[in-house]
Amino acid sequence: MIPAKRYEQIIKYVNKNKIASVDDLSDWLKVSKVTIRRDLDDLSAKGLLLRSFGGATSVFSYLAQEIPSNEKSSLFVEEKRRIGKVAASLINEDDVIVLDSGTTTLEIARHLTNRVTVITNDLKIAMELCTKDYVTLYITGGLVESNLFSTTGKSTENFLNEFHADKSFLAADAISLKYGITNRSVSQVPIKRSIAMSGAQKILVADHSKFEKETFANIGLLNELDIIITDQMENDIKEKYEALGIKILLA
Repeated sequence: MIPAKRYEQIIKYVNKNKIASVDDLSDWLKVSKVTIRRDLDDLSAKGLLLRSFGGATSVFSYLAQEIPSNEKSSLFVEEKRRIGKVAASLINEDDVIVLDSGTTTLEIARHLTNRVTVITNDLKIAMELCTKDYVTLYITGGLVESNLFSTTGKSTENFLNEFHADKSFLAADAISLKYGITNRSVSQVPIKRSIAMSGAQKILVADHSKFEKETFANIGLLNELDIIITDQMENDIKEKYEALGIKILLA
């Protein structure tokens, strides 16, 4: 079995059973314990499971598969609020902004006070803003992804490509110096790229749990970013992002 296929099977097993020992996985996959230990170390380094003594535990598929929006909203709540507040402070009167779908970008919407035009593919953001008379709101069309409250598809992409914004705010499932922005869902890749390219200033908002990890679908865009807003970041990692010309703001 090739390593990539074995990794996939290990992740599924650990997420299903919540915990797995090296012995269990070795017996199940018919490979050596040395191979399993190496695989678990690699998957732990990618943030796809939590290494434990004698095996691994699940991170409830945090990076391995999509998490419903309602579950995401319960993670790092205070950190996301602070990030949203800092992001909103960068928005000027009469700006045109694009808000990517996500629970962190939703916090930006909740902190808006200026007269702005907002374009979004997120239904929760649209519901948050549709009654605010100082917001001119555009929502993309497209297929609504179940449990994610966001739209996807070619019509969403085409809609976004029609606009030029002052600022685009991107969310991320994971971001690393090696791979840039990555996402659990392949369908969101062209959408996120369109959102990023529509903004004169490109701003990523993500809590600390997303950094130096990778997940399934590669979006890239690291060299396109102007600003990253997060709640905390190790100094050595921060310096490496800054060396790429990205401004780091800590909330």
